[in-house]
Amino acid sequence: MQIPQNFLSYEHKTLILVCDSSHAKFYQAYERNFELIEEIKNDRMKLEDTERYTTQTGGGILSKVEDEDFKERETKIFYKKLAGILFDRFHDEKNSKLILVVPEGDKNVLVDSLHEKVKKSLVHAIGKQPPKIPDAQLIKFIDEGRKNPQ
Repeated sequence: MQIPQNFLSYEHKTLILVCDSSHAKFYQAYERNFELIEEIKNDRMKLEDTERYTTQTGGGILSKVEDEDFKERETKIFYKKLAGILFDRFHDEKNSKLILVVPEGDKNVLVDSLHEKVKKSLVHAIGKQPPKIPDAQLIKFIDEGRKNPQ
């Protein structure tokens, strides 16, 4: 896809990770080219990874799964996986810059899991949950984030 003239171009090869806790898309941007290169969906954790208990009720025995930190652990595991992929992509030096688009509440979780070499390449971490928006709207959203860093 070509980036419209009214948006900033990318001087350096830039990897853009757009993700939430269950879905990630990797884009490559350079000059006026913007291309989806990989999409990953989170493998759901198995129930064996959670705590189980049973309770006797009037209707019989009820088996229940209890893990208050389940979603948080699942998110951290997925972000750690993404951090490993980013390390591999920056290790071979195909990319020189990184932009993250991640839910505001998860930004620090993902950034903290990045290798120091990858962190040095990070130019923007934009708080938003956009994996499901069309690419044209994503380009506009990222452009706004690049023009107005927070």
